[in-house]
Amino acid sequence: MTTLARVPLYAVQDEAGNILDGATVSSYREGTGAAVATYADNAAVTSLGSSFVCADGSDLEFYAIGGLYRFDIVLGAYSRTLRNIAVGTAQAVDAPVAGLATRVVTAAGDITVLATDGCIEVNKTVGAATNVNLGPAAARGGADIEIYDRKGDADVNNITPVFDGAETCMGLTGTSFKITTVNGRVKFSPLADGSGWRLNDNAL
Repeated sequence: MTTLARVPLYAVQDEAGNILDGATVSSYREGTGAAVATYADNAAVTSLGSSFVCADGSDLEFYAIGGLYRFDIVLGAYSRTLRNIAVGTAQAVDAPVAGLATRVVTAAGDITVLATDGCIEVNKTVGAATNVNLGPAAARGGADIEIYDRKGDADVNNITPVFDGAETCMGLTGTSFKITTVNGRVKFSPLADGSGWRLNDNAL
């Protein structure tokens, strides 16, 4: 799995090359015009939203899920649109990225999905209700995540997916996908724009 890619824009400038401090930068999918979430880091920890103000126009750095983008730059009455900007991490990879792993969790407490996780098998040494924090959908780089009741006690100790912030799966919160059956499972796929999730498979 890859992390988010740095957007290949390094300064906010007008057509003459003048630096624009305090301009608003907005990100959209080229073609569809859908707003896209951006972040201040490649691990999707600090969200900038789909629009943000760049206080120092000479120091522009932000990250997004791969794709073809349109960027709108607005400062007062001035506006500029940059079209068909490719964003991706392919240039940073010399070889195919290794597949994601299945992680068996036996320790007490809630679980946070890692970048290397493809499947979380919940097998607590001492059974207990468990939340599984998925983190930002955009940080998955398009990779699915599956949650499975390996211990076989989810009928008593429910397993609840927790989405990041205001993210949902088809408009529903994680409690709608709570695993409540023995050896139940649920699998999510991130939406193409990284704004949330869709249900891939389930046996709740």
